Amino acid sequence: METIKVKDIVSDGLCTNIKDGIKLYDLIVNHITQEKQITISFEGIKRLITAFTNVSIGKLYKDFPSDKLEKFVKLVDYSDRQARYIQKSIDTAKRFYKNDDELQRYSENINRSLDIN
Repeated sequence: METIKVKDIVSDGLCTNIKDGIKLYDLIVNHITQEKQITISFEGIKRLITAFTNVSIGKLYKDFPSDKLEKFVKLVDYSDRQARYIQKSIDTAKRFYKNDDELQRYSENINRSLDIN
């Protein structure tokens, strides 16, 4: 099982950049699609925001069933506070992505508010 150290992806131990979150997401997806187990280590992370966990962890629940994620992805070395942010992203993603009608309404509302057709 390969270990990805999040601190090697982000700058200065700060998980505050969405682009870094997308990089982590892409690495995780690559392993899952190859059916390789992966450990994600948050050791050395000083700051973590939910926007980062939403795009790196939460979005996985859009693309994969929970049981597959549990089988292939292990998260380790996070603080209690970081665990709350990670869990919040997971819980929100599970609720959001399980209901396609809700997702469709949400997208339509955003498009309407941005005047996109």
